[in-house]
Amino acid sequence: MFLVLLYLAALSQTVASRETFTSNFTKNISDCPIDFFGQRYNNIYVNITNGQSTICFKGFKNETVGNNCLQVFDTDIVKGLWSKSIITETNSSDYHRNLTGLSGSSSCSTNIFLQNTNSSILIQFNFRMFSAPVVKVTPDSSKKNFVVDLVVRGVTLDKWNVSGRTVYKYLDGCTHKGSLFDPSWSGCDSKGFSVQCSQQANLTVGPCGTSCPCPSTCTVIGSTVIRFGGNVTSVPNRCAYSLMSHMGVQLVAVFQDRRRKDVSLLDQVILHKSGVSIHLGQGGRVQVNGTVLSLSNVPQQHHGVKLSKDKTGVTAMFPLSKTSVFFDGYTAQITTTGGSPSMQGLCGNRTLSDEKSSNSSSSSCEDQHKERNNTSINCTMVTERCNVLREAPFTACHNLTDPEPFITACIKNLCKYPAVDGFSRCQFLEAYVAACNLQPSNNTLQGWRSNVTCSAPQVFCNDTFCSAHEFCAADISGKTSCYCRAIFASKYRSKNTLGEPTVCDQNSASVTLAGCLLNERGVDYSMLHLNNNSCRGQMDSRTHMVTFSFDSNNTCGTVVMANNSQIIYKNAIMKQNNTGVITRHDQFQIDFSCYYNQPEIKTMAFKIKDR
Repeated sequence: MFLVLLYLAALSQTVASRETFTSNFTKNISDCPIDFFGQRYNNIYVNITNGQSTICFKGFKNETVGNNCLQVFDTDIVKGLWSKSIITETNSSDYHRNLTGLSGSSSCSTNIFLQNTNSSILIQFNFRMFSAPVVKVTPDSSKKNFVVDLVVRGVTLDKWNVSGRTVYKYLDGCTHKGSLFDPSWSGCDSKGFSVQCSQQANLTVGPCGTSCPCPSTCTVIGSTVIRFGGNVTSVPNRCAYSLMSHMGVQLVAVFQDRRRKDVSLLDQVILHKSGVSIHLGQGGRVQVNGTVLSLSNVPQQHHGVKLSKDKTGVTAMFPLSKTSVFFDGYTAQITTTGGSPSMQGLCGNRTLSDEKSSNSSSSSCEDQHKERNNTSINCTMVTERCNVLREAPFTACHNLTDPEPFITACIKNLCKYPAVDGFSRCQFLEAYVAACNLQPSNNTLQGWRSNVTCSAPQVFCNDTFCSAHEFCAADISGKTSCYCRAIFASKYRSKNTLGEPTVCDQNSASVTLAGCLLNERGVDYSMLHLNNNSCRGQMDSRTHMVTFSFDSNNTCGTVVMANNSQIIYKNAIMKQNNTGVITRHDQFQIDFSCYYNQPEIKTMAFKIKDR
């Protein structure tokens, strides 16, 4: 209460009127109106509900579509006070000192004070009209973390951090591609446009290339890298390579096999920065120094990198170097608007041998593997389908982005690797359109998907996380799961097994199966058990290997037999249906046994076969 009385006493000669309120408050302010983003308002609407306070101008916030508001969240706010001040502020005012380009004078102020139960002022708003409309936001010095949302036509355009000191803001400006620019502002936007917002909030947008550098884009898709200059490089192995180095940030692409041993695809992107490693992985998984992050479309800052995630993929932004990386599981798009990036890395003009990242590559990554050609792939048809980038509607982009590198990458990949698991022509068309839309232009390519039968983009296998020897794929029903990488699975498939040999010890036995091989057979490991129904397999959360075991304390229904000089311990892994009756209708049963010589006990291993 003391702060309120002190303020009112100081303005006793200038306050024309005032009113208090505790919930919905409406006031006609036509004698001191408020201008808000090009519109003059003669009424103000203030609401205090459950710790949320809104100051709106078209009606109460939840009752009016496309409202213009200032919004504060704080549970201590329970009431408010409105007043009108008739004191005149001139060119030497604190408003002019804190707002670049502000001129003129103001003869009145509309004020809102938000208070707690003790009537202490927590935060106050002073609205004035000079050459442009402005607001001064002053917090109580004891309050450290107020955030005020600026809502224009129903969209939150800005968030003001009011931390213990007064903040001065324009209530006018220019909006351009979702960004807000203050009056008298000039500079470059995030895509390289030259932007000028006049004192009267008139917007002028110019092309890049003069005062603003044009963005450079490098696209990594499948096994190909489309460099900043447009050249295409193919990666022939499963190694990691540096894409670029810029202002202390190194980007590394890791390539891995999936369904074929002789073809590698982009698997993850690693960002190295001052001892910090940020992994952008499959399924939208992001790790910072090994810790998995929970991300949303609201950017989170970690070690100077802004990370966000939506249904299309993961984005990492480096504000200092004006560089961003987008990754959806198949395609990585690197864009920089901070001038010419370093030509080090595959995105520049370096060779594969120069840019191999040994720290992120396995020792066997350059080993070559052979496979028969996939006879189901018709390369002539693939070429025709990739060449659609030369036709309308993509011709609208040709003057901004050359389609030829993307056509080359499309053909190189899809003539060798089948169009499955979301990896198809649409990935290359999507990458081309994205590269085009990253260029400064008022024209964006819209509606192209219906012309070429491509669905809306989304993270493939979103939030499905697989082990190092697995990749995520979809079965014929569309359900996603983890499947074995071709090289990992080859050692089992060549022997017609589903896992490692049985390990027999003196008092126990165990068998370990590959979870991804079970998935390929459509077998849910949780439905498997030994002879004793209660003995289930345990899946390792990191490797997804499934282990079944028994010992002398829990025999799990093991059958013991004697055969001449041997003792045989025999068990089986089998499947149970929903009725609780053991069935072999799907022919899934794995028998495994341990043989011990009498009287000497020896440990032996036996191969597991799926019968």
